[in-house]
Amino acid sequence: MSSSMVILITCSCVDYDLCRFLVGHYRIQQSIYLVSRGGNKSALLFLDMDNFKKLNDTKGHDAGDELLKEVAKRLLSCVRESDTVARFGGDEFVVLLNGKVDDSHIEESIEWVEIVLRKIVSALQQPYHVFDFVHSCTTSVGAVICHQGKCTTGDLLKAADAAMYEAKQMGKNCYKIADAAF
Repeated sequence: MSSSMVILITCSCVDYDLCRFLVGHYRIQQSIYLVSRGGNKSALLFLDMDNFKKLNDTKGHDAGDELLKEVAKRLLSCVRESDTVARFGGDEFVVLLNGKVDDSHIEESIEWVEIVLRKIVSALQQPYHVFDFVHSCTTSVGAVICHQGKCTTGDLLKAADAAMYEAKQMGKNCYKIADAAF
């Protein structure tokens, strides 16, 4: 068993949110390693829920937690089993898409990522039935494609986060793919 796994197991007993973060971070690092070795290619998506704070402020944290559970279910329905969905913190999620990016056909890779992004934005903009009320919530998504293996987890997260803020500035409920090439 690797030392990373021991740390993850130990953390699961102490702090569930920290464990989820570490598992997601570990999976992202594994994917980057495979890219650098000429294996799988990947795309990292960074999502922030629009209008989530309003729900927490007016209906309470229990309602917010229920909405986040539904967000996670919807995200899982938009990706393959080989992909990773992780709550990053608060109302932020990270999605790691594995294995479809192709250096020789980067345009096709962008199209594939955009198909997944459109599915996610569409799924997350549907009304949420939380307890005894309906809440409207959308998402802003930043994406970065890692196809050259010249990246770190921090590089990818920073680029995807910056692209997500660009999506928010574009009016929310949309996505932006980072121009950075990794």
